[in-house]
Amino acid sequence: MSTSPLNVVYKLPQMVATTGSGIRRHLVEDYGLPAERVVSIPTGVDTGLYKPREPDPGLLAELGITPGVQVVAMVAVLRSWKRHDVFCAMAKEVLAKKPRTRFLIVGHGPGWERVNRYLDEMDLRSAVIMTGHREDIHRILPLCTVCALTSDKNEGVPQAVLQELACGRAVAASEAGDIPEVVRHEETGLLVRPGQAEPLTNAVLRLLDDDELRAKLGRAGRRMVENEYSLEHMLDATEDIYARALAAKGAA
Repeated sequence: MSTSPLNVVYKLPQMVATTGSGIRRHLVEDYGLPAERVVSIPTGVDTGLYKPREPDPGLLAELGITPGVQVVAMVAVLRSWKRHDVFCAMAKEVLAKKPRTRFLIVGHGPGWERVNRYLDEMDLRSAVIMTGHREDIHRILPLCTVCALTSDKNEGVPQAVLQELACGRAVAASEAGDIPEVVRHEETGLLVRPGQAEPLTNAVLRLLDDDELRAKLGRAGRRMVENEYSLEHMLDATEDIYARALAAKGAA
């Protein structure tokens, strides 16, 4: 595909950093940027802040969650492509088999009223807690047995998923955008087809039922973030791209 003249700005920088390989590929293949000038550098995670820890009893009480119950959460801006309808449909199916399960929808955005309607239409008010925007995600995640992401498009490497993995959480996520870069099926999490509730339901139920699998995926996810997606890794990669840009300028 040829580059649109309206996107000439993409050709001005000596180097371009993206937050995922899919976005990098899009800029190279669809906008014609030279591959050697485009680098994927996902946003790093503070592994000292986001780490496995015990649930905070005070936060459980604040959110109205009974200690010991299983919790399934989704942390995401409330936008259409995040597909909170799929998350809610999954919640309804899980509740049919595990009625004590509780669900967290963490985040705010333009879809707030729409997602609230889902809860009413699916009769989920008693089991689903909408927290709104939270600044303490590092405290929220230890409450969660399983974390989910149901996006069907427009995803780089999601910061929320990296934070969940850093906290040792088991993740079930859709196979959309660059999510598979970090949710590596059966290794650091479970991947499902986008836009469908049934595969997500099956994955979530599997994780809720299998303590050993959750622990294994959580450990592997934590290791991956420490080794590949920490703040230190991001800073090193960022320094490298500036060094390459300066070297290219000097050689010009």
